[in-house]
Amino acid sequence: GRLEDAAELFERMTKQHPESDKAWYALAAIMGLRSDAAGAVANLGKAIELNAANRAYALNDADFDSLRENAGFMEMLGKAPEGNE
Repeated sequence: GRLEDAAELFERMTKQHPESDKAWYALAAIMGLRSDAAGAVANLGKAIELNAANRAYALNDADFDSLRENAGFMEMLGKAPEGNE
């Protein structure tokens, strides 16, 4: 499907341009849409490492809505998991 195609594209981009926080963020967002918490956390962590502003973007990005109750995801963003506040 389209998400798989997009994931492949951004995986290639992260290999070709490992310094691109946008590529890592986009890959994390795709993982979020697929409810792949581990993949989203790992890729978003890299995006935040490269550009701390990505932490704020992820807080408000609907692509990560499936992960709002994931402790690891929310801790990375400096928040408590939703429902546990």
